Formats: sequence, C-alpha cells, structure tokens
Amino acid sequence: MKTRYILTTLAAIFSSVAAFAQIAYYDMSSLSGTTTSVAFSTKNANIQTASNITRGSGLAANSGSGVYASTSWSFGSSSINPLTSTDYVTFTLTAASGYTISLSSFSLKVSGSGTAPNTISAYSSTNGFASLSNQLGSNQTYTATVAASPNTLTFTPGSPATGTALEIRVYGFGTIGPAGGAPANGGSIRFDDFTVNGAVNLTAVPEPSTYAAIFGVVALAGVVVRRRNQAKYNVAR
Repeated sequence: MKTRYILTTLAAIFSSVAAFAQIAYYDMSSLSGTTTSVAFSTKNANIQTASNITRGSGLAANSGSGVYASTSWSFGSSSINPLTSTDYVTFTLTAASGYTISLSSFSLKVSGSGTAPNTISAYSSTNGFASLSNQLGSNQTYTATVAASPNTLTFTPGSPATGTALEIRVYGFGTIGPAGGAPANGGSIRFDDFTVNGAVNLTAVPEPSTYAAIFGVVALAGVVVRRRNQAKYNVAR
C-alpha cells in the first residue's frame, strides 16, 4: 500500500509534463469574400490567447470561399529572407502565466492560382526572427490549384520550438507556379486549416521545498523497499 502511495505521489509531481497533441486550430471553411483576419477555432486550455491570423504588410487580401487568400507574394527567387520579407501570414500563441508552449509540428492546407508561387516555408519567433535558424523544418512545395482539393503540408522542426509566446509566420515564394507556369504579382495563395501540435507545460522553477519533497519521497521509497526485502529474508531464514 505504501509503495502504491509513493508511486502515485511521484506521478502527480511529474504530471505537469504533457504529451504532444493538438494545441491550436484555425478552421477557414466558413470564410467567404475578402477576409481581413481569421479567429482561432480551438485552443489548449493553458494557452491564454491565440491571435487572429493576419497578413504581413507586403500582401494584399484576395477573395475566396472557404479559404484565406492573399496576393502580392514574392516571386522570381527560390529563397526567402524572413529577416526582411513582409510577404507572410502570421498568428501568435501566448501561454497562460507559468506555462511554456512547445511546438512539435505545424500543418496547413494550401492551393494557389496558376500564377502563384509554389513554395511555402514556416518560421517561429524563438529568436525574434533575428536569424534563419528558427525555420520549422524545410521549404515545401504544393501543386493544388483548386481550393476544394488543397495539398496538406506539415512543418516539423528538428527540436520543438518553445516559448511563453510563439509567433508563427508562413511565407510564400518561388520561381514556379503550382501548375508549372511562371508566377506573377497577382497570383493568389489560398490557405485553410492551420493546425499546431505540441504541448503547454508548467515552467515555473521548483522551489527548494519542492526538490526536498521529491527527494524525501524517493528516500521513503528506498526505505520501504529495503524493509520489504529484509522481511522476506527473515522469513526465508
């Protein structure tokens, strides 16, 4: 009985570390016309705020049904500089006090007009967008040109992106359109279903008394095991 109590206590102490799962979701299926921003659909209970999805200053809104559409994307180059480019859509997740967000993957659905650039990249604000090291995974391309039949792209960082607040920026660029033609300024990229996976964990540094409690429980467990083994030995004699 004591052993079971000890194990239960230890489990409670470390239960603040959550497994990776969906922590925020933006559904764009109900959008119509020219949309300025998109509100979140669901979020983890320990995320205090999930901002609306909005556009960087380099983009222009475009009309669409069930999608978040934008034009004026970068084209003519096979790379993007997130330190200077304003051609992105963005949103920010902010954890509740005492919690930290850990992003394990980010996925989206995308399609584009024939003259849209076909390359998508995603970056997080883990270093304030001060370098290229905060990219989530690698650049990806899409081929869908019909909004009702988009491609799904998933961006997975080498290690989880963490912070009490994380801004995610999604860039579009490239020298080729989704159908293989040349992109142009009026090309429209259409997004749907932004999904953020990860965890939102307690991050407060334990007080010395907490460490003392942990070590005390571990020591008690050792005493119980030793006494049980000694009792078995005595019976065997």
